[in-house]
Amino acid sequence: MDFVKSLGADRVIAYDRENYLEQGGDYDIVYDTLGGAFTVDAFKVVKRGGVVISLSGPPDRDFARREGAGWLVRVAVWLMGRKVYAASAKAGAAYCWFFTEANGDQLHDIATLVDSGAIKPVIDREFAFEQLPAALSYLEGGRARGKVVLKVR
Repeated sequence: MDFVKSLGADRVIAYDRENYLEQGGDYDIVYDTLGGAFTVDAFKVVKRGGVVISLSGPPDRDFARREGAGWLVRVAVWLMGRKVYAASAKAGAAYCWFFTEANGDQLHDIATLVDSGAIKPVIDREFAFEQLPAALSYLEGGRARGKVVLKVR
């Protein structure tokens, strides 16, 4: 908890000892990284007018439009997100699905921010490329406190 607070968190909920749904929430933004029922539950702690941003939930309805999807895909996306959108409407909060994609210009901008010190990545451990199995095993343990780096030199 001290580590997370040192990164700037105002409040830390110990997921292994506390149920975040019972902690009382009134958050402007909730980041959902788990999907499934957790996406719907996020609307129980986000404040009215807030937003739930999901990396793992169903695609938002704008995704199909942005991608120029046909009517069948748009209907499928609508069906996949119906529970999330019902929770969104009930909470009076927005839903946004965050789809990551490689973008060289963005990566360059991020590298510039890291090099200048504006962003300080937290690196837990570094492994040589030859130690890939050990690195994967370490990650599977689920206790990394920052990024695990695989050195390819």
